[in-house]
Amino acid sequence: MKEKIMRFGVVICVLAAVFLFPKTGNAAGQAAPPIFAGNEKVMYLDGKNRVSVEGENIVSVEYASSNKNIATVSKKGLVVPKRKGKTTIRANVVYKKKAAGKKQTAKLSYKLTVLGKAGEYFKYSIKNGHTTYEIKGLTQKGKECRNLYVPGYIGGRKVTLVGWGALPEDAAFRSLHLADPIQRWWRGSEDSNPYLKKLYLGKSMKKFGYSVYLSGCPSLKEIILDSRNKDLVVEESVLFSKDKRTLWCYPAQKEDGIYEIPDEVSKIANNAFNGCKSLKQVVFTENLESIGYKAFAGSGLITVTMTDEISYLNESVFSGCTSLSEVRLSKKLSGISEELFKGCISLKSLTIPARVSWINNRAFDGCTQLTQVEVSSASRYFQSKDGIVFSKDGERLQYYPEGKKDSSYAVPEGIKEIEERAFYGNTSLKEVTLPEGVETINTSVFSGCTGLMKLNLPDSVHTIQREAFKNCAKLTEVRLPDRLTEIPNDAFAYCTGLVEITIPKEVSSVGSRAFLGCSNLKRFLADSQNTTFTAVDGVLFSRSMQVLYCYPQGKADESYAVPDSVKRLKEGAFAQAKWLKKAAVPDTVKYIEERCFQACESLETVKLPKNLKMISESLFEDCSMLQTVKIPSSAEKISLNAFKGCTGLTEIKIPNSVKEIAPYAFQSCKKLKTVTIGSGVEYIGLESFAKCRKMKKMTVKTLQLKDNSIGSDVFLESGIQNGKGLTLEVPKSKKSLYTSYFRKRGFLGKVVAK
Repeated sequence: MKEKIMRFGVVICVLAAVFLFPKTGNAAGQAAPPIFAGNEKVMYLDGKNRVSVEGENIVSVEYASSNKNIATVSKKGLVVPKRKGKTTIRANVVYKKKAAGKKQTAKLSYKLTVLGKAGEYFKYSIKNGHTTYEIKGLTQKGKECRNLYVPGYIGGRKVTLVGWGALPEDAAFRSLHLADPIQRWWRGSEDSNPYLKKLYLGKSMKKFGYSVYLSGCPSLKEIILDSRNKDLVVEESVLFSKDKRTLWCYPAQKEDGIYEIPDEVSKIANNAFNGCKSLKQVVFTENLESIGYKAFAGSGLITVTMTDEISYLNESVFSGCTSLSEVRLSKKLSGISEELFKGCISLKSLTIPARVSWINNRAFDGCTQLTQVEVSSASRYFQSKDGIVFSKDGERLQYYPEGKKDSSYAVPEGIKEIEERAFYGNTSLKEVTLPEGVETINTSVFSGCTGLMKLNLPDSVHTIQREAFKNCAKLTEVRLPDRLTEIPNDAFAYCTGLVEITIPKEVSSVGSRAFLGCSNLKRFLADSQNTTFTAVDGVLFSRSMQVLYCYPQGKADESYAVPDSVKRLKEGAFAQAKWLKKAAVPDTVKYIEERCFQACESLETVKLPKNLKMISESLFEDCSMLQTVKIPSSAEKISLNAFKGCTGLTEIKIPNSVKEIAPYAFQSCKKLKTVTIGSGVEYIGLESFAKCRKMKKMTVKTLQLKDNSIGSDVFLESGIQNGKGLTLEVPKSKKSLYTSYFRKRGFLGKVVAK
């Protein structure tokens, strides 16, 4: 009886084993059926490919092509295309399921398409210092391909690299296949391929850019990897390093709402989950130590709960996560990085862990609903009161949340310094009271506080840094303290409510853009005891009246004559003066600095001094009403962007003294019809006369131009009849050479000699 029971038990165990653990080839010591490896389904006429068969116990392989007129295949699997068309590559494989077993036969095949030569689709060149090719770009035909196959060989040479910007965002491809020899695709973090849905990576592929950047692929749904690749692995279309310690890329269109990071992962790479709108929650592994730059930027995350092994978060990790409303930070986190939560408009509160020793206030730019930032009571570095963050010693105001709705705020007594961007972007505050004792107002402290109307700076303040009050559009009243020594660049830029301002007695420096965009500023005043500055008729000068610093942009006068005592006009001195129509600069002025008259929207005429040596950078850029200007015969250079966007100019004469016309000097002068280039010009820069659509004639008098002294696209999109109606008049002795030079730069019109 016992024997019967035992036999019955054995039968039951065997049956259970059969059903629960079905026999597989490997389990039985049998080889899996052989498969094709390295089958490139598309090739180019000047390329080649080597196919092979993978599997165990292979005895022999015979290759064949169904149409040898299209492509041939050698005994060793070398596929050589012959002409455009389609063929089938076949392999007759003899193998054994077991090493000592009987021979079996497998018939494998795939369809191959042969296209034209690679040069019809790609721009390429020899990679610097190598004998292999680099893909440099796409032709128009290449851009139009829906399924783009990047070749592994061109004319017998390997292709190992797809270069920066080689696959531009205006390309139409939906799928991209990188052939086996390609090792790198140098993508930048801002590169974009908006239509790419499926990506195939060959066996040699190692990396993208200096890291893996697929953030510019918002349609990417699937990543397929050659099984022979030794550096990467793909699981469920997620790309990892071979050991899975690094998660490189999670496709933006992968539809999982929740993703559990595998236990092996210790690092999430830059941009790994960038733009993954469907992703609502991530479960972090206990082994995770590092999260890269913009790793989850623009994703659909709603909640984030970090494990406590993470000590550092790179910049912009959660930037643009507009649905993110709840965050638990790691207890071991050491700092709050730049733009960490930028644009997280649903985030209302946050707790700073105890170990955080530094906070970059840019971390919270655009967090318009953030009203409370609390700090762990165990922190040795920070404290919080009413959701506002201070240093532990109470001497620094670190951060005032952008979403707080109070209309007024009194900074507590004892504060000596207000940290960079502390109040940045808060639109509710109308008045801020600073206590006596505050000494330093750092960069951009009140920048973007568009509701701020009144600010009284205590006498203790001696330092204001750049952009401190930039874009405070309603700020109408500011009292600057006597101890102040400098008004830096952009300090009050675009404070459109300011009508007047007094320069205190100790100020010895005013930045060139300190009041840029203050469109209603009518007058400057200067303390009578100030030894550096004075104000005359509302205009700010040096005390000696030799330097004109700033003409108030809201001054209502339509004309202005610079005093004869002046020798220099400072950078941006008249920039954006909206009512000024006519300006006269006396011959005593020897230097006019950059952007001096930039964007003077009403300026029609300017008299320049006769001894001026240089037309400086962007001097008249975007002076759209400027109709006439005489370049003095002393000028030797017309600098970058000097007259760019002067859409009212109809004629320009470059005097013989000028040697150089810098890039973009007259770009987008849309009404410019005639130009004369003087006899001294030696250089004409890139796009210097581009987009001058009404230009009819350019007279070139100089004999000194050389092939390498003319920049590219000088006449890009210029001239009537799309450039064909433009006449270039050149010296008779130079007609042949100059015709050649300008044709190379895209000149389409007629060349005549005089």
